[in-house]
Amino acid sequence: MVRVTSGLADNSVLDGVTNKIQEEAEESDVDGISDAMSDTSIDGNDQAAIHGVPVEVTIPGTFSIDNLDTSTLDDPEKKAVETIIEEAIGTCLPYDQNRGPASVSLFNNGQIVSHAIRTFGDSSDEAKPASNALQEALTKAETRSCITHEVQESGGASANDDVKNALSSTTATSHNLDPDIKEEPRTKAVIKGKITLDNFDPRSFTRPEQEDEARKIIEKAIKKELESQGFESERLGLGVDVTFGPSPSPSKAPSSSPSRAPVRITSHPTVSPNTSQTDPPSRSPTKSPSVSPSSKPTIQSVEVHYEVTVYAKTQEDASGGIADISEDLSKPDILPTITDRIQEEAQKSDDPGIADALENVSVTDNTQTSSEGVPVEVNVSGSLEVSDLDMSSLTDLEKAEVKGYFEEALEDVLSILSCANIEASISTDSNGRVVINYVYAKFGETSADANAVADTLISALFKSSTLSAIANRVQALGQSSSNQNVRDATASASIDSHTAGAKQEAVKTKAKVKGKASVGNVGATPFTDEQDQESKKIVEKAIKTALTAVKGQVNYGLCVR
Repeated sequence: MVRVTSGLADNSVLDGVTNKIQEEAEESDVDGISDAMSDTSIDGNDQAAIHGVPVEVTIPGTFSIDNLDTSTLDDPEKKAVETIIEEAIGTCLPYDQNRGPASVSLFNNGQIVSHAIRTFGDSSDEAKPASNALQEALTKAETRSCITHEVQESGGASANDDVKNALSSTTATSHNLDPDIKEEPRTKAVIKGKITLDNFDPRSFTRPEQEDEARKIIEKAIKKELESQGFESERLGLGVDVTFGPSPSPSKAPSSSPSRAPVRITSHPTVSPNTSQTDPPSRSPTKSPSVSPSSKPTIQSVEVHYEVTVYAKTQEDASGGIADISEDLSKPDILPTITDRIQEEAQKSDDPGIADALENVSVTDNTQTSSEGVPVEVNVSGSLEVSDLDMSSLTDLEKAEVKGYFEEALEDVLSILSCANIEASISTDSNGRVVINYVYAKFGETSADANAVADTLISALFKSSTLSAIANRVQALGQSSSNQNVRDATASASIDSHTAGAKQEAVKTKAKVKGKASVGNVGATPFTDEQDQESKKIVEKAIKTALTAVKGQVNYGLCVR
């Protein structure tokens, strides 16, 4: 990824992209493209975002505990104590929609509590702010005070008298952060959908932070429900991201409500412990509600768009986890449960306006809109039997030039652009005929996506029209050569048949850079749809060609869009 981003920032690479755009435009068969793009130039490049490989960050450490003696507790009671402490730590740390539950172990009869806290991100850089916020919060006295309060309160509510007595005066006195913070790569899978919330209107809030807190409450409710079903484990990490959309049923909304564009609130890990969503030791009943009852609509529905991400060590775990979550979220009986969890989380808010706005909320509908699996690479091999191509007298350099023309012809005819590439080699069969052996690699967000495109390509190569088009393209490219031997060798080349080889699939990780380039001197006349598509393909191919030169022998595939 570093080589790609630095390459895109190199002026010589941008010049190469400019030259390639002009070359490809000159060869285009679409009317108007050559004239419109003959003087096109890349004037600048702005890289807007970089997305690397998903990671899991584990933060280890220990709390020193006073007034806790587990020596007389049996194993189930010790486990109950651990669970209470785990939940207390989770409650008192800064909010992070990608953080997993704390995992703790008791030592010295409960005087030392060892913890491992996991958080996940789509890249090391994305995981870092949440990790730093967690580390900072763990060292603060107010975090230990919050944990002390939560442990004593939850212990006091226990049905087990031994657990209740053991935790009645438990105090977290100090914390030691282990410097051995681990970061490990993960694969991920994503499912997206939307739920409908009745009796809730985020427009009733008077401050932006109230809408943000309501969103976090819904995220926590969904995540806690999935955790309760066993989806969060040592093998799997969960991230839940929620945004508000418009009312799905305008007829339900009051007639006086103005029309409104969809609201999109981007969720970021909290970086300040002061904004954590915790249960404080005490709540003030004197706060005035921020939402007046008279201003609230009688009935309002709003769409809540969710994105659930599973982070895992293996493709099987990520794919299996997201499939199980998809099935669980599709069950009708999960909607009342999420409703209950939203109301429960809302009651914990310091802001009475939040609890008031969500008091009668009801989840009434759930639609799964899309899913993203584990990225894969599908490799397809095969061969083309070629006639009227005599390469016996060509030098190695001339043969390499011919091979390049076959690769380019395959790319052009089969429209091999984004997220795919093809490589060819030349051999001779037992009858002395030239054989072009190829390996086609297709990269996809899921196995199904990559295989569907690969299968389409294989089918196309069995058509005589495709083989004729490839041969014609090779002839045209050959005649453009400055080498007479190459021109003579390719002048009558034809392809007689195609033989499909093996197809293989391998799991891949991905990293992504986004940006924009300023393109100057493009024809001012508006493009037709066909010209627009052609110009995009030309720019994609130019960027990919330039980056292929930059990447050298590094073993990765390039997707350009």
